[in-house]
Amino acid sequence: MIPTGVQVFVALEPIDMRWSFDRLAGAALERIGYDARSGALFIYFGKRRDAVKVLFFDGSGMCVFYKRLDSGVFRVPEAPAPDARHGVFNELAAGAAAFVYGRKVFEVMPPYWPDAAVDPTKPAHEREYGRIWAEKPKLVVSTSLRETRWNTRVVSADALEEIQRIKNESSGYLLCYGGAQLVLALQSRSLIDEYALFIHPTALGTGVPFFRARVPLQPLGSRQFQVGTLAVRYASTPG
Repeated sequence: MIPTGVQVFVALEPIDMRWSFDRLAGAALERIGYDARSGALFIYFGKRRDAVKVLFFDGSGMCVFYKRLDSGVFRVPEAPAPDARHGVFNELAAGAAAFVYGRKVFEVMPPYWPDAAVDPTKPAHEREYGRIWAEKPKLVVSTSLRETRWNTRVVSADALEEIQRIKNESSGYLLCYGGAQLVLALQSRSLIDEYALFIHPTALGTGVPFFRARVPLQPLGSRQFQVGTLAVRYASTPG
């Protein structure tokens, strides 16, 4: 018997109904990103949608349940529409000449993105950003970090002068991900030409302010996504 409360995953791409236990278990990892022995229920449909196989690990071995309809077809859920936010974010990253980070923000990136770039179980937009991240030149402002992998260069002394130099010599824009202290320093030297903000419908009520002084801005454009996120672009203006 299958216990209640288990996770259920549906593979939306049809399979060959002759697939064995091993091939079904491999598809669970390749297509859904879960180990077939996780205790979840994995549902597969045939090409004609008139047959279904259900894969389940009961703790002692793999079980497969099979059913074919005498007439009609199974109704298969539609694939969710892609989240347009990811495309906008990846396009912004791909167009940059280099990334600029403070140490704390940078240190959360290497544990995830280099592996995500080549992990077939990750969503396509994550694999794409992982490749962008791994290849893009990165400048990290820090007095303690020692890192040269992933096209990374660390600067400490005269960091703002170095950022100004790279900015002047680059044909494209530099994309700064923060943190807040670095953004404040860049603001103080008028090194920020444009802000690209993704505003999520969540009020934290705490945290480090992104703007700590009056910053005159000129609206350049905005876009609202179905999930409620608002992407806005502002140009810095003298003031």
